[in-house]
Amino acid sequence: MSKLNWMAIFFTVGGAVLLIFQAVSSMMTTDEIVWKNKSLISIFGEARFTWIEELSWSLGQRAADAIVNMQLWLLMIAIGVICFIIGMIFKK
Repeated sequence: MSKLNWMAIFFTVGGAVLLIFQAVSSMMTTDEIVWKNKSLISIFGEARFTWIEELSWSLGQRAADAIVNMQLWLLMIAIGVICFIIGMIFKK
């Protein structure tokens, strides 16, 4: 297996584990189920991503904004799938 496939497995399994942990933690409240969104912005803070507003290309600005606001488990699974696809395209 190539390093890219190992990286894909790591991201996919990591995203699934993160999803399971978020689901369990959201069900551990006493009153009602409250889903807590974890994204890059919620982890690192908005101050780290002010460079997105300075991008001159509006499509790039919207894409970068969507990526940093995406739920972390979904982002990790998406990166894993992309790595699997790239690994299959460049298979030796």
